[in-house]
Amino acid sequence: MPEIYFLRYARPCADFMLQRGEINCSELSKIDCMLYEKISVDREFIERIFYRAILPLKKISKNYWNINTIKQYFHVVHNELIDSCSEGFEHLTGFQKELCRVHEGIVKSVNKDYYEVSCGNETEKVLKGWVNDAKPDDIVFIHYAMAVEKK
Repeated sequence: MPEIYFLRYARPCADFMLQRGEINCSELSKIDCMLYEKISVDREFIERIFYRAILPLKKISKNYWNINTIKQYFHVVHNELIDSCSEGFEHLTGFQKELCRVHEGIVKSVNKDYYEVSCGNETEKVLKGWVNDAKPDDIVFIHYAMAVEKK
């Protein structure tokens, strides 16, 4: 389901949106309920909350609720927008930019709640998030220090 795929990447952003007062606790709870499939998906709500991601998605394809389009956005376009400080990413500081970027990393070790992942020259601890079955040498995509998808 493309909406759930989108929310896996977008959900880590929601915590920061809550801190900045862009969403409230009720909206965050609704996101979690959709993500954990306790309620049906509400595309209009997702598009309103995550408009910063939806606008570039619409530029990629008219059929933006498509997993391949969403993947292209998060794996390529998202980081390009962060680097160019455009389309809603102007407010990010250096550290926030790094957290917000989607990184690809190699799992080095598996612990109870997190992975140690090599990203370039650094090894970092990453919450297992949506990837509970990674093993050493698996490649994972990371967003806001959370494993979001296994390659």
